[in-house]
Amino acid sequence: MALRNEISALLTRSNVYIQPARRVPLGIAIEVANRDLRKTRNNEPDARVFSAIKAVSSFVSLAAKNKVDVASLSNTDLLPVGHPLSEKKHAMTASALLRAKAQWTAADEAIHEGARDLVLLAHAAPPKSIERQHAFARLAALGPSVVPITAAVDPFAS
Repeated sequence: MALRNEISALLTRSNVYIQPARRVPLGIAIEVANRDLRKTRNNEPDARVFSAIKAVSSFVSLAAKNKVDVASLSNTDLLPVGHPLSEKKHAMTASALLRAKAQWTAADEAIHEGARDLVLLAHAAPPKSIERQHAFARLAALGPSVVPITAAVDPFAS
């Protein structure tokens, strides 16, 4: 129970600074911890708890900021479908998947609040469409202080 409380407190502290589309739910964090506990079952109890908390922290960094470390890569099936490294099974249409990925991209903390809707519009528009080209041209005009290059460049552009 103490481990669950520590994980809950960690999420409470972390999720305050994370946009809703990138927040990690408690159930997912518990699953990450349980997977780590199974991997470390032969270690000392304190080491197992420390490892589980570290695994959850790494997963939060991966889910929220796409900061990758080797330990977090074993949980990519738990990431939301819109995350670039997600391996979660889904039955979404191509347009719904594009929108989910656009929502994750638009939730980047480095994007100025006033530009989020434009980032969402640009990334959710159908590839090669005039709407998409126009939205990305507008993003490029805003500059990197408003929209980081990772969100301002069309991944489908040739």
